[in-house]
Amino acid sequence: MSESVRSVESGSDKVLEAGKSFEEIFAKVNDLSQRMDYIRSGVEDISQGTEEMVQSFMEISNVSEEITSSIDNVASVTEEQNASMKDISKASESLTNMADELRKLVTRFELEYKSRDE
Repeated sequence: MSESVRSVESGSDKVLEAGKSFEEIFAKVNDLSQRMDYIRSGVEDISQGTEEMVQSFMEISNVSEEITSSIDNVASVTEEQNASMKDISKASESLTNMADELRKLVTRFELEYKSRDE
């Protein structure tokens, strides 16, 4: 009977040891689960941050395209103004020439008129 008692005690000790082992395993699985939740949360935060960055880059790209378009418009308007200034310069030169010619004709007319009166 003493061997039976020892056998029962030994079995009982092994059951208690197994229970403790299961408790440790359960605690480690629980800890692992919490860590996985923490990692999942971090990945979600990173993913959200990445999406926000992509959205920001898209907005920057759109603004850059608008700026490029505006610069092209300014360049076009500048070219048009430059061409207009050349036209104005040519017209001004032509008017100056016409005014000189008119002055010469008026002077000639005045000289002819004065010489007739004398």
